Amino acid sequence: MFGANTSKILINHALIDNFEQFILNLLRPCKILIISDSNVAKLYVEQVKSQLKKFNFQAELFIIDGGEKAKSLKTVEKIYEVLSLNFMSRSDLIISLGGGVVTDIAGFVAATYNRGMKLVSIPTSFLAMIDAAIGGKNGVNSNYGKNLIGTFYHPSLILIDPNVLKTLPKNELYCGIAEAIKYGCIKDKKLFEILEKENFENNLDEIIHRSILVKKELVEKDEFDLDERMLLNFGHTIGHALEKLYNYEKISHGEAVAIGMNKITKISEIMNLTEKGTTDRLLSVCKKYSLPTESDLPFKEIFKIIMRDKKVIDNYLNLILLKNIGNGFIYKIPSEKIMSFMKKEKTI
Repeated sequence: MFGANTSKILINHALIDNFEQFILNLLRPCKILIISDSNVAKLYVEQVKSQLKKFNFQAELFIIDGGEKAKSLKTVEKIYEVLSLNFMSRSDLIISLGGGVVTDIAGFVAATYNRGMKLVSIPTSFLAMIDAAIGGKNGVNSNYGKNLIGTFYHPSLILIDPNVLKTLPKNELYCGIAEAIKYGCIKDKKLFEILEKENFENNLDEIIHRSILVKKELVEKDEFDLDERMLLNFGHTIGHALEKLYNYEKISHGEAVAIGMNKITKISEIMNLTEKGTTDRLLSVCKKYSLPTESDLPFKEIFKIIMRDKKVIDNYLNLILLKNIGNGFIYKIPSEKIMSFMKKEKTI
């Protein structure tokens, strides 16, 4: 359950082959638009459509191409056009079927078309399962930064099937693991230790559950990201700037967050704000999952992007730092001191 409207989360192996019993509770006769990407559509769209057809629901399909670059108002306008041409109303349904990009775009469209449509999310990447589909944040990118245009809007139902991860390339799986590492760092030491010491595949279900519980707890306390929920931004201030500067091509979201987590923790450890040795543990677990921890960009290149960040409020930047593993905190820094703080690392 989340804030102003609620999400029911179901986690079950083979759920994608047997979800109609759960989704039917949401539906009276209505029109459905499935939003997916070209890779996921090839694998799962027919399975989803066939289950809907059992109960005489016909679904239109919109395919997103282009990865993170597709998270734009241009894409949103194209989806609005499809909804309009099919005379879809706020009583109709959008099904999000895909990874983080699809989840963000579908959520934004569902929140804004006709002031809100019903939404079901079926995340197919690890990152989407534990992050993008959970908590109601959605949005699109602009010329000035990532997710600067967005809403808070929760799906009615989130269907998580760990079996779909078997078709996920290793690099995309590891991208999602960066977010699980984040959850361990800010709130769940046990989760971090599982990622640090254990075999990922053997502990997949527990990692998914623990990650979602961290986010669920923070969202329910602070739905609109004004206080404790900001802990979820650990690594993201630098990470989002890196994604923008690399034009959403050279680096994935998880890779950018991994660099951001390592850089900010190294700085805070130098300043004695973080327990000694924390950086080494974070560096080690990121390397275990082939996540980068360095980039070649000088800080001056990302300073302007950071100053446009949503986390800058009343001329203060809310940085997320660690006291130690499992214990994150909000560190408010005046805007005029951000440059000197970050320059302790010459490159980001």
